[in-house]
Amino acid sequence: MNDTVVILLVKTGLFFANCDGVYDETERKFIENFLSELDNNGCSVSGETRKLAVKALDSSYSFSDIVSETKTYLKEFNKVERRAILDSFSEFIGNVIKADSVVSEQEQQFFSQWRKEFNL
Repeated sequence: MNDTVVILLVKTGLFFANCDGVYDETERKFIENFLSELDNNGCSVSGETRKLAVKALDSSYSFSDIVSETKTYLKEFNKVERRAILDSFSEFIGNVIKADSVVSEQEQQFFSQWRKEFNL
């Protein structure tokens, strides 16, 4: 997994974890564990990327930021690859919003809107 997608996933997870106004500790831990699991599964993350990812956890992003960055990232892939990436992102987002065992209306609405943006 390349550095760009790691940072984008962290930002995306952070947006969805915060979109209901409640950034639950279990959502934060889920995202942090995602980074740790990359290393455990042989997908080493560079030190610089890890620093950027941790810094991203303390920032905020808008829905339009996430959609725009995702669309920019996807430009370098063909249709089949884009679909596989989006399916993975969708699964990650679903796991983030379920991490605290509460899926708020805002989380569900933004997730539906995100899927609509990418024709999922």
